[in-house]
Amino acid sequence: LLQRIASQQLRDDELAQQPSLVEPSQQQLEAMGALSEEGSRALGLLVVAGGSLGADALEHLRIEQPALEELASSGLASQAGAAWSLLRTGEAAALRERLSPSSLAELHASWASWLDEQLVGAVDEYLAPESGIPSSAPRQDPADQRRSEARVANLRAAQVRHLALAGQLEQAASLLARHADHHTSAPAAWANAASVLAQRQRTPAVQLRAARLTRRAGRPRQALALIEALSRSQVTGSITVELAIERGACHLEQGNAAEAARVLRSLAPELVAPEQLGRSADLLARALTRQGAYQAALAQTERGLAVDTSPPQRIDLLVTAAVALSFAGQLAPALQRLDQAVAGLDAGTQPRLAVRVFGSRALVAYN
Repeated sequence: LLQRIASQQLRDDELAQQPSLVEPSQQQLEAMGALSEEGSRALGLLVVAGGSLGADALEHLRIEQPALEELASSGLASQAGAAWSLLRTGEAAALRERLSPSSLAELHASWASWLDEQLVGAVDEYLAPESGIPSSAPRQDPADQRRSEARVANLRAAQVRHLALAGQLEQAASLLARHADHHTSAPAAWANAASVLAQRQRTPAVQLRAARLTRRAGRPRQALALIEALSRSQVTGSITVELAIERGACHLEQGNAAEAARVLRSLAPELVAPEQLGRSADLLARALTRQGAYQAALAQTERGLAVDTSPPQRIDLLVTAAVALSFAGQLAPALQRLDQAVAGLDAGTQPRLAVRVFGSRALVAYN
């Protein structure tokens, strides 16, 4: 199990489904079987919630005190202040295995509704509640804003995951697509949510999102496996290009620049939209730079910059060009490209991109 984790062959959501190393006793299993309907529901919600429930959750989920006391007398849960927890959280997976699929679906749906309630308050901290657009009202400092945004992103990703586990696949897929702007704020949580959904809804669009998020969470090998699992007959139109670009990105992040370049060069120009051309040109330029083909890399960045692409993609292309120029010994033009990239940054720029710009500028200036 540890070897699979170390080699990135086991996703977090798969790890959660592994057989428990802590098994409940026979006495506990018998007590579980003797629980009332309300006691069973309370236990199931504790399991689905990850082992503990606070006072607000207990109230929202309508878990009454008698049901909780039944769990305590059965040796399955205990109270700490206003919160209740499984007596041994390590037994959660084993207890989950003993719940029926229909019960689990209902429990996940209930937990998703609680997360929706949590999101009302979390969204109000950072976003305009109805529109999902940043509020114009005075807000906290940028660091606090980032934390608020990350909290919203984690809660929303958890909601998508639990909706998928509840069998509400269309709603889960809709939320996954609608909140794409939040994906970079909690990449691991969104990758896990998308992977759970992709196991249950094997459409090209969902598989693509799951692959992209899995790669961004630092697991390119698993992302590539999601793409390769799609049969060619399932993939048509513009998504063919998107999958090829994602395949190239996965190979590049695994250190296979030659294969990344081969995949990206195979794209049919007539099928590539401007934004796709910008991304594919940027990735191909990075692959060529790693192969030492600096002039060819620069040609790709110029190709990407010549089309109408998004401001963040343009910044990425400028940085990629600067890296190729610096490796080619052309430091002055490299700094010029980086100055252009810095000029394109604004308050809404994702931290990843800002770090790439200033990190590359520091390295070129050092040389």
